[in-house]
Amino acid sequence: ISGTTVEGPYGVAIDPTANRVYWANVESGTIAFAGLDGGTGGTVDTTGANTEYVSFPVVLKTPVNTTPPTITQVPKAVKVQKKKAKKGAPPFVESQAQTFNCTQGSWAPDLYEGYVYRAPQTVSYQWLRNERPIPGATASSYAATEVGDYACRVTATNGAGPTALDTSALNIQASFRLGGPTINKKKGTAKLPLATSGAGVVALSGKGLKSQKLKSKAGSTAPLSGSILVKAKGKALKQLKSKGKAKVKAKLAFTPTNGSALQASKSIALRLKH
Repeated sequence: ISGTTVEGPYGVAIDPTANRVYWANVESGTIAFAGLDGGTGGTVDTTGANTEYVSFPVVLKTPVNTTPPTITQVPKAVKVQKKKAKKGAPPFVESQAQTFNCTQGSWAPDLYEGYVYRAPQTVSYQWLRNERPIPGATASSYAATEVGDYACRVTATNGAGPTALDTSALNIQASFRLGGPTINKKKGTAKLPLATSGAGVVALSGKGLKSQKLKSKAGSTAPLSGSILVKAKGKALKQLKSKGKAKVKAKLAFTPTNGSALQASKSIALRLKH
């Protein structure tokens, strides 16, 4: 106990994780400590506290995690795709919506026999998307609809303060598919069916084509499913009118909500019946 004092000790607390023993010195009104391995001891700074007749010290520590929290995906219901889709019908695309569950992990218990208190009194959750907190997402589960990396922050709190841990992240990716075009020979146009995994905007462009867009309603999380109009312009339109046919290449970009664009293309032979 070199480096410390023993003056009327009254009450002992032992913290095995910090490798220390604490006791109250009634005579001097101090709380002293020493290393359990014979290391140098000292006196706890009690500035601002009333230590008259001090006795029976306890150790209060922030929560100590023993098993990290984790997140898991809730299995999706299996959807059976029809063997034959109707002509011009949007293709089948799996939804990107995903429900995640978060465990709180394990936390070290109180050590009553050593007067050490460290167990959490409350445990709270905060979901993160791309390392940023999602407003209002504070339950142990979260139904995600946007693309990105999702993680859960678990915060255990007691009288000494909070301890926060983030889980590893799970990723949601977007996808979209194009179906076979339906040619309208009377108008010289085509309808190109498509489907997306989630909400966003599909933009059509290409040489000799009029730009078109198919987009989700504001606030919607539902996938896009429908057709986008392919209509010629410029030289392609002149060729279509003079020869009754024109081959064009439709370029499509699906930009999911808060995500990066995905690209696809389709060669289409437009026909016009005079």
